[in-house]
Amino acid sequence: MTAEIAVMNRMGVALAADSAVTIGSEAQKIYTSAEKLFQLSEAAPVGIMVYGNAGYVSLPWETTIKAFRRKLGDAPRRTIADYASEFVSFLRDNPELFPEANRFHVMRELVLGAFAAVRAKRKELLDNKRKQKKNGGGGGLTPDEISPALGEAIQDLIDFVKTSPEVEGMDAQLRDKVAEWLRGSVAHMAEQTLEGIEMPDGTEAKLVELCVEYLTRQMLQSYTSGIVIAGFGSEEYMPSLATFEVEECVGILPRMTSLKQTAITPGERPAYIMPYAQQDSVLHFLLGVDTDLSEFMSDSVREMTRGLVDVVMNKVAEADTDLAAKLGDPVRAVVQEKLEELFAAWEQEQSRYYRPVLNTVAILPKDELAAMAEAFVNLTKFRRRVTPVPETVSGPIDVAVITKGDGFVWIRRKHYFSPDINPRVMARLHHPGGRS
Repeated sequence: MTAEIAVMNRMGVALAADSAVTIGSEAQKIYTSAEKLFQLSEAAPVGIMVYGNAGYVSLPWETTIKAFRRKLGDAPRRTIADYASEFVSFLRDNPELFPEANRFHVMRELVLGAFAAVRAKRKELLDNKRKQKKNGGGGGLTPDEISPALGEAIQDLIDFVKTSPEVEGMDAQLRDKVAEWLRGSVAHMAEQTLEGIEMPDGTEAKLVELCVEYLTRQMLQSYTSGIVIAGFGSEEYMPSLATFEVEECVGILPRMTSLKQTAITPGERPAYIMPYAQQDSVLHFLLGVDTDLSEFMSDSVREMTRGLVDVVMNKVAEADTDLAAKLGDPVRAVVQEKLEELFAAWEQEQSRYYRPVLNTVAILPKDELAAMAEAFVNLTKFRRRVTPVPETVSGPIDVAVITKGDGFVWIRRKHYFSPDINPRVMARLHHPGGRS
């Protein structure tokens, strides 16, 4: 996992990233030397951070980013959004970096993940059926009751995936090409992941449908990478940042969310703080309450209030059924309105915590921007260290400040080698075109 932060005001933007990289879904191994923060352009004040999956289409992000930096050359782009859009185009239009064999490999891994979801959904449906039958006084499920569960699971997942928008740039021709590839691969992959499950006639066609929908939509799962590009375009005099998430590709298209851009503006947004990846500690500091606890409190109040209304209405119904029927909907509507007023008051109270911080950030000088960004990452690191969870945030912490006048400036930066005994490497890195 990762902790990263962007802190912006009218002066510039400070970026900070930890160095932890975890191996395995349960963080079986944690290393502390990952590169996540880079200078994106030699000629312009722009930086990039990555979090989540460490690569794209089998290639490490570091390699991809540095190849893109060489392609940019010395010509600055007008806006940060232009840099982000060009970076996405670079992911799409470089078969030498992302050859077809690699793209098919990662699509296959995504499909295997979809099949694992099918297996888990089928188990969930069968467990519910067994529970319902047991509550009704029945015995175990018969083969006729078990057999339809696979098709039901696939259809449920198809319906769910279709709620997500299509990958940007998707067209009928590419969908047909993906479907053609899947028709030749699904049977073999199903044998690997659905072994021991009876597959009625028509199952393979439904699996193809599911996988086509999954691959061609913004249904991002466990291979997702986050991208943060921040700084100044040639026509921007206050900093901005653009973010998106990407999970491998479908054909030549990155499977990604839409670009989101945030810019500093004097009146509307003079300061901005945004954590990425593991956000809980920073949001706790800013909002005055842990986000999970806040959500639990809101849900508990809703559940308790609705339960109380039901109890009161049941008591009224015991005395007067018609009156209970008449009062039920109006009372619930009023209670819901009062709940919304309560939650709005909670949000207003939370603003007492984060507004003063933002007001201070708006006037911070460059060195203090960097110190704040580093402190937020350290805060997340410290919380992981003193709580019974894997230490998935770790130093050293890389910190950079980007301003219009000074460009991209490293405040704190690690090397995987000793600079003292590698003078030639350091000279190459300091030479124009050789930065890492």
